[in-house]
Amino acid sequence: MEQERAGAEGRPGSARRVEPACGPNVSAAGGRAEQAVPGGSLDEEHRREAEAALARIERILERAEGLEPGVREQLRAATAALAEALHPSWQGEAARGRTVAGLAEVLVHEAARPEPDRTVIERAIAALDEAARPLESRSPALVQTVGRIAEVLAGLGI
Repeated sequence: MEQERAGAEGRPGSARRVEPACGPNVSAAGGRAEQAVPGGSLDEEHRREAEAALARIERILERAEGLEPGVREQLRAATAALAEALHPSWQGEAARGRTVAGLAEVLVHEAARPEPDRTVIERAIAALDEAARPLESRSPALVQTVGRIAEVLAGLGI
């Protein structure tokens, strides 16, 4: 929607300029503007949430009594590799990076349960792989790391 503004003096017949109406989510260029997020941009919020999910994975692994120490260490190493592989996604793909980290958290959480649900793990692995694929050109190591996580969990017989 466009609004007409009267010229500098507001008189009829004076020069009129047409300007786009800019709401809170539309830039003057007509594209979607990033919504303001308290404490930073939306990409920054996604990055923080992804990093929080990775930190929660660490805590899950520390407290997982049912995981063998070797498996725990393999998952720790894979989580560190995942964090490193996600780094290139922070510029322009932070939302996708947040999704990948969140799905990895769900996957590790389920695997660390006393009686993990095989169906949930299989679906989480598939979702994690699907979420990581669009980032492969930016970070080929990401898809490799997701595959490594799947292999570790497959080794558990889950």
